[in-house]
Amino acid sequence: MRKRFPKPIGAACNVLCQWLETNRSAFRPSGAPGVPSLEDVKPLTEFALILYELTGPRHRPAAGPLVAWANQMAETLWAEAGSFGALLPWKAIADTVRERPEAGVVALPFFLLDELTGRRCAFREDVQIALLIAARRRAGLDLAFGLDLAGLRDCEQEARAAFQRAIAGWHGDVSSVGSSWLYNLTHQIFYATKLGRRRPAWRVDEHAWLVAALGPLAFSRLRLGDFDLAVELLLCMAWSRIGIDPTFQEGLDILTAAVVTEQGVPTYPPATNPDASEFVKRYHPTLVVLAALAESMIVDAD
Repeated sequence: MRKRFPKPIGAACNVLCQWLETNRSAFRPSGAPGVPSLEDVKPLTEFALILYELTGPRHRPAAGPLVAWANQMAETLWAEAGSFGALLPWKAIADTVRERPEAGVVALPFFLLDELTGRRCAFREDVQIALLIAARRRAGLDLAFGLDLAGLRDCEQEARAAFQRAIAGWHGDVSSVGSSWLYNLTHQIFYATKLGRRRPAWRVDEHAWLVAALGPLAFSRLRLGDFDLAVELLLCMAWSRIGIDPTFQEGLDILTAAVVTEQGVPTYPPATNPDASEFVKRYHPTLVVLAALAESMIVDAD
């Protein structure tokens, strides 16, 4: 088990952490207080999810250098999110969740930041009401995962079932697989593993597929310059706990070199949404690459 990052990975982590700190205020939902959309809270939710992973039981015993950083960042985000959340119309949010249960995800970042900091926001009861209303309705997989994180249901079997359906149609040609299929696949694995906090009892055929397919799929996206999706696939290798092969470290080496050289994560593809801000283009790749680099501390312990 490594006690500190090798210098190149440490340098890359510093670049990513500095970017996140510099752009911290952009994660706060903007606009006039009202019932926020899922897109409004998506950056904050995804930041909270990565902090949840970085401070999880696999990282804490290794005393990874990012654990203290993640704890400090959670404290900062808790304060900023609290000032925003206190202005939200929580009764209207509850009514919206009754009509559209998936809107319950709006409450998730506030719950996560409370849990990460051991604090209780002033509107915690409203957050819990929104999540409880959502839990009484039929949920899609994204909401089911949010409710799993909140301790209101277990989504592992739902995620595993979706994963099994996905790989049933797999023909082994990595070049023909579309981005949407891959993003759905990575999230099915993220949810089944609870971002690496849960070790599923994979069936023999599932385990074999994960071992055979994740590496080639990740490198097919790396060759395209699609770091966001490539690193999600590398995270699937780590979080599914199937055993790490040299492919994982080779992928991390490529990511590390790119981040240090470019002083950030290169964006891909450049014309996906030409009107998107630089923050929107970069925040998600930055978060997931940081999570992947953190795995280099602990993969030997799994």
